Amino acid sequence: MIERQPIPLDLSPTAEPGGVAVLGLGGWGSRAVGRLAAQGPASPLYVAVDSDAAALRRCPAPLKIQAGPKIAGGLGCGRPELGRLAFEDTWPELARLLAPAKIVFIVAGLGGGFGGGAAPAAAEALAGRPGPPTTIAAATLPPGRERRRRLAAERALAELI
Repeated sequence: MIERQPIPLDLSPTAEPGGVAVLGLGGWGSRAVGRLAAQGPASPLYVAVDSDAAALRRCPAPLKIQAGPKIAGGLGCGRPELGRLAFEDTWPELARLLAPAKIVFIVAGLGGGFGGGAAPAAAEALAGRPGPPTTIAAATLPPGRERRRRLAAERALAELI
């Protein structure tokens, strides 16, 4: 049985003015941000964002935000188009959280639904801010043998750059 409980949105921590934020999107990005937060410097704002509520509960990141709970119902998105919609639904809260950041790192795996849709949407949204932050993306692609996911990831990468 799938437990569908919304994860409360906690906006109390914010990026330091002029600071750095690391935004992990989707399953791979959230896990990477959790590892970075556990082993890296304490000063960046580490944020894990995913539509999958169960994956977020297991994520060790200090700040977790469930994206698009009404769109994805607490589950993974499965398709990048749905991932983009879920991200866009959550962007106003993320924009407030990331507003002081001068540098934002986007970390995502592009082969799934949420990361593949959210990473390009995040880059576009950040670029559209007044005085946009320097934005750097680190993304992974699935291996070539996973043809369907690889093609979706290549489309997401083309949108990202």
